[in-house]
Amino acid sequence: MKEVDGVTTFAATSRSKMGPMCSDRDALYKIIVKELSPGKMLSISTTYEDPAIPCPDGCVRMQYFKATETEQIGEDLHLTEF
Repeated sequence: MKEVDGVTTFAATSRSKMGPMCSDRDALYKIIVKELSPGKMLSISTTYEDPAIPCPDGCVRMQYFKATETEQIGEDLHLTEF
């Protein structure tokens, strides 16, 4: 995890066993979090490729993107995903 100019970045790997009839799933992903204003944050989750970390044999490399704006209004937490 690192923080630069108020932006926190976390990177990790994930492997999921899908069962006897499916290939395992693998992903390299990172999550970027930035505070937009007090009580309001933006998080972006995305996969990426790194030649130094090849997909293991028998796995399918997954790809995805998700962005979420999180805002606390009073005692409620409002999430907008796009």
